[in-house]
Amino acid sequence: MTYSHKLRLLLIEDDEDDYLIVRDLLNEVRQLQYQLDWVSDYDEALAIIAQKEHDLYLVDYRLGAENGLDLIAHAQALGVTAPLILLTGQDRNELDASALDNGAADYLVKGEFNSQLLVRSIRYALSRAHAHNTLVNSEARYRQLFDTSPEAIFVVDQQSLAILAANQTTIELHGYTREELLRMTVADVLSPKERKRLSAAIKQVLSTDEPCNQGIWVHRVKGGHDVMLETLIQKIEYGGAPAFLAIARNVTETMQARREVELKNKSFHQIFTNSLDGQLLVNQHGSVLYANPTATRLLGTQRTPLVESYLARPYQPGKLYEWSIPRNDGSILEAEVQCTQTQWDGEPVRLLSLRDICERKTAEKKMRLLQRSLEACCNGMVICDALAEDLPIIYVNSAFERITGYCAEEALGRNCRFLQKDEHDQAGISKIHIGLALQEEVHVVLRNFRKDGTPFWNELYITPVPNEQGEITHYIGVQNDISQQKRYESELAYNATHDTLTGLPNRTLLEDRLIQGCQISSRYKRSLAVLYIDLDGFKPINESLGHSVGDRLLIEVAQRINQQVRPGDTVARLDSDRFVVVLPDLAREEDVLLVSKRLIDNIGHAYLIDNAELHITASIGITLNDGTIEQPSQLIQQANMAMNKAKQQGHNNFQWYTNNLEQRINDRVNLRNEMQKALEAEEFQLYYQPQVDGRNGAVAGSECNTVIELKREHHAASPRLLASLRPSPRSGI
Repeated sequence: MTYSHKLRLLLIEDDEDDYLIVRDLLNEVRQLQYQLDWVSDYDEALAIIAQKEHDLYLVDYRLGAENGLDLIAHAQALGVTAPLILLTGQDRNELDASALDNGAADYLVKGEFNSQLLVRSIRYALSRAHAHNTLVNSEARYRQLFDTSPEAIFVVDQQSLAILAANQTTIELHGYTREELLRMTVADVLSPKERKRLSAAIKQVLSTDEPCNQGIWVHRVKGGHDVMLETLIQKIEYGGAPAFLAIARNVTETMQARREVELKNKSFHQIFTNSLDGQLLVNQHGSVLYANPTATRLLGTQRTPLVESYLARPYQPGKLYEWSIPRNDGSILEAEVQCTQTQWDGEPVRLLSLRDICERKTAEKKMRLLQRSLEACCNGMVICDALAEDLPIIYVNSAFERITGYCAEEALGRNCRFLQKDEHDQAGISKIHIGLALQEEVHVVLRNFRKDGTPFWNELYITPVPNEQGEITHYIGVQNDISQQKRYESELAYNATHDTLTGLPNRTLLEDRLIQGCQISSRYKRSLAVLYIDLDGFKPINESLGHSVGDRLLIEVAQRINQQVRPGDTVARLDSDRFVVVLPDLAREEDVLLVSKRLIDNIGHAYLIDNAELHITASIGITLNDGTIEQPSQLIQQANMAMNKAKQQGHNNFQWYTNNLEQRINDRVNLRNEMQKALEAEEFQLYYQPQVDGRNGAVAGSECNTVIELKREHHAASPRLLASLRPSPRSGI
């Protein structure tokens, strides 16, 4: 039988060590839900028992000067109906019999029972107590109804079958008042299934003048239950009219007792015959007196090896053993065996019960393999009870403990949402709710938190598990910690838009910020400034002191630039020693001058790196725009032109971009291209200037440093313009 509440058990034991043994044995059985209370004093135990708050009592035989049998007797005198099991350190038949005679539900010898036997004894005791109480209550109800009514006598009209008279026994038997009975007919007090017999019975009574024994009739009393009455009917006259006199004896208890005996015998035979466990009755000489069909099927016709094996082994009554029994076909029967002492036709015999546990052994092996697989899995595994309120966790594997930092005991019984802490508005959570409502598989990525509070990214797969009827009974969750992958993706996304050395935005992000700045300037009629910064003197430092020093210098320059701009401004590194500053939403163009001066001043301060004082300066090009430029990236080119002009002006200064500056640069670029083509086509014409001796006017030599012209028609390159293109690596000449 099962219990709808947690069992309350009271252990009366004056030895704390024995209490701990019993407690540990009970803890080994997971399927029993209980609360174990302990008391060591006899009087205190009796006071607690009198409160009748426990479902079962475990009583030690030795309780100081008193003993457990006296305590059991006192408990029964108090009207305690809960079963009491006697525990003793002595295995004596007379004590066993005395315990049972005094009302103990069972008798267990300390040191000779394990957790399974203890729990089985508890269950059997509770089951027997329940059956006994039910029987007592049933007998009390019947006694109240029948004990004072040995015979019921009533008179019935022959024509209408109306009840004309009834004695007190009839009234008490049927539960109606006299007035109610006198308004009823015989059919009204009969059980519905008996009414069809009424017509034939009347004909039989009318056919004879002798009293007619009608056998047993079932009456339906006022309470709605039936009673069985052995009825004798005789024709009489009542009040001058033909009538029937009925004399009925209540045989309900007799018939029920007979039926119960028949039922018990039949049930016993059916249970024994149809039992899924093999049942063998063996006498003291080892002869098999009876074997049910299951035993024959399990063992075949050769039962002797089993019986001989059983007789050769020591046993304890009620204890479970696991035996491996060879069968005729060479296979091995894995059986759970239990022996019980009983009687058979007055002869003491032993009932040997065998349960085939081959499938259980195979299932246990598979379960161990599955358990090992789950524990070896690198992913966190969670199983939730779908039929319980709030989907509590009922299993987690070791990977879950490793990933989350919570041990199994801390996670069991809780909903998985505890891993989210206060972040219950994540997009994946609503997806989980929808999946659970639809009983579908779900795949989400959630931000969860470990026990120590550190966050981690959890890639979660949730799968519903149905039973044979298709009802979802469990949900399995598979966790995968993808925090490292998320960090890698975040780093990739960050590095795609930022300089890895300084952490500043790179050209990609700079162009996005330029577009945004132009939109703001155009919408709100504000100015936008772009500053192109080139470090003067960086290259010699980088080449002479090494890239490590150069990198640290660039990092500090980036920090100094950031310190001189507003939080909404953008500082980007393009390459090497070149930086760009975007100043959006300027109220006054003069503000650019202040920023540029601060930048030149701060960048020009000395740098102390590895105990070496380093000095660099900055050349800055500035361009302004109202945000209406078609291609915002052109602002970088314009600022670059202005920066080159600052370089030409001697470094460590800033210059503004103008349209004239762009035209002059374009002219120089075009002329350089033409000169490159002319050099390749040998189109230059060299003019020699003679050197004349002033004393006599004779030509003493010549030089070619005066004029160079192109031989191409319609092309006259100005000597001044040509001279402006000085040979250098930057000009490409």
